[in-house]
Amino acid sequence: MNYQITEKSAFKVAGVRKITPYPGGTWGVVKSDGSMDKMTQIAGDQAGFLGLCFGFDEEGNNDYMVGFVYSGNDPADYDIFCYPQGKWLIVEATGTISDNSLGKAWKQVYDEFLPQSGYKQKDLPTYEQYIICDDAQDICKVEIGIPLE
Repeated sequence: MNYQITEKSAFKVAGVRKITPYPGGTWGVVKSDGSMDKMTQIAGDQAGFLGLCFGFDEEGNNDYMVGFVYSGNDPADYDIFCYPQGKWLIVEATGTISDNSLGKAWKQVYDEFLPQSGYKQKDLPTYEQYIICDDAQDICKVEIGIPLE
């Protein structure tokens, strides 16, 4: 597992936050309703959209936000989430989509790294930053960010 522990300055994410009955459901919403195109116009050439996972409720619904790091004035009609300065575990998940490289990286973080490291996850949403995610070429490169206590 390719990882690092780093200190990050405070940053904010602007985007669309939804609760859907399945993981990653917000991606389907923003890709089909035009939100992704609008966010791309605002985000400009900033690398990779982020998926923020706020967690699941008792019924398994996923509270999730698709957005981009933004430092200007809060764009109208978008949800905003501000991360405080803090310590982060940054994991690089690189490989194929068909081999579930991203899922395997998450499993390794929760089954191996966190229990053995002495670090604990802070009560903030995790994020995935999609550097490359191409279904047609079956490749992905995703940065996983986990806030630490």
